[in-house]
Formats: sequence, C-alpha cells, structure tokens
Amino acid sequence: MSRGTRFAAAPAAIVLRALAIARVALVLCCCILTGGLVFVSAVASAESPSESSGSTEGPLTGCTSVETCRGPASPQPEFTPPPTETPGSSDPSSPPAPAPTPPATPATGGVALAGKNLSVRRTVALVRLNCLGDASCQGSLALTARGPLQANRHARKAGTAARIVTIGTASFTVAGDEPAVVDVRLSSTARALLSSHHGRLAAHLRIRERQPNAGQTQSLAVTLAKR
Repeated sequence: MSRGTRFAAAPAAIVLRALAIARVALVLCCCILTGGLVFVSAVASAESPSESSGSTEGPLTGCTSVETCRGPASPQPEFTPPPTETPGSSDPSSPPAPAPTPPATPATGGVALAGKNLSVRRTVALVRLNCLGDASCQGSLALTARGPLQANRHARKAGTAARIVTIGTASFTVAGDEPAVVDVRLSSTARALLSSHHGRLAAHLRIRERQPNAGQTQSLAVTLAKR
C-alpha cells in the first residue's frame, strides 16, 4: 500500500472507532437508565399497598386534619382520687386510739369517827377513826362530860353550863385512806363519873383537824362503856 492510500484510510478508521465508542457509551447509558427505572418501579410497588389500604401511618399528604393524620387517640387511664378520711372515721384494721387519761385529782381527805360507842379499858378510852382520801390526817381529840356540882364551887354559882368538864385529850396522825385506833387517857374525874354511872357515861368528842382541813372541828355525842 502506498503512502497516499494509508493517509486516506486513516480518517475512516478513526471514524469507525469513534462510532464504536459512542455505541458502547450508548449501551452503558441505556443500562443505567434501565436499572434506575427498575429501582423506581420496585419502590413504587412497595409503597402502593399502604396507600391503597388507607393506613393513617403514611405521610401527611392528603390529611384533612391533625387528628386524621395522627390516627385514633389511645384511651387514657381514668384518674381515681384517693379516699379522704373524714373526722371520726377510722380504719377497722388499725388499733383503737387509747382512752384519754383523766386528770389527777388533788390529794384531799378528812377524818371521820368510826363508831360512837367508845370502849374503856382501865384508864384509856379507845377512839376509832377513819382517814378519808389520799392525804394523811392529823389533829387532836378532846372528851368532855357533865361533872358533879360539888366538884367546883364556881360551877355551883354559874349553873349547869359550868358543869362541862374535860375528861381526856389526845393527838392523832392517821395515814391516808386508813383506819386507826387512838388511845385517849382519861382523868380521875372521868373514872369517878364512870363508877357513879355504873360503867356507862354520856360524853362529847371534839375532833379538831390540823391536816388536811386545818381548823375544821367536829363535835359528836359519844358513849363511854367500861369493859
């Protein structure tokens, strides 16, 4: 082949090669486009069932309101307020409240005569007393009786009021809420009167308190009986 023929065939070869390259590029583009269309169709087919079934979980396109797009609201639990405890009501299972302790009463007391018949043993009259209350009782006793007119010159002039003579005295201390027997020693006049009255003598007992009722006095009729 001559040089001129070689130069004339060169452009034709170049053109043929360019056409081949263009054809290859075209085929590649077609393949790329075909693959994209297939992918798009696959995605569309995957989304189409949810759109056709009317599910409310899809995109917000086509929603008429916020509530429609969100779907049906889930039910809320009802609020139950705690029971209120009214005054005076109590739980049956809880133990009852302890009863209030009554206020402590002040210690009070007083002395009382247990019997009006006083036994006489030799020269002693036995006086039975009761101390009422919590406080101890303290005081004094005095026995009086009507004496004979001959016993006192002034008594005969003063009349019957002057015939009252003291025949015995004593002091006492008795514990609270306890009984006690107090010995009252009798005078010689008391013994003479008992002998003249055959062992029985009407008298008066005066009880003067110093505690708890200071200054309180009782005057009681008693009988002395010799045993």
